[in-house]
Amino acid sequence: MHFGFNRREVDYMLGNQRLNAVEENRDLGVIVDKSLKSSRQCAKAAAAANAVLGMIRRTFLCKEIRN
Repeated sequence: MHFGFNRREVDYMLGNQRLNAVEENRDLGVIVDKSLKSSRQCAKAAAAANAVLGMIRRTFLCKEIRN
């Protein structure tokens, strides 16, 4: 992944193997892309929250409030 403006993208080597450049990477559970925007991380968190909400909704048979 290359950061910065007006920077030349160089090829990095590990031993005699060229490392591939990527658009985004996950480190410690945080998704970082080359523009440093958090939209992908927010979308992933929202999808996980909606999945849990769906499980909670499917758990209860009656969803009406009774007094």
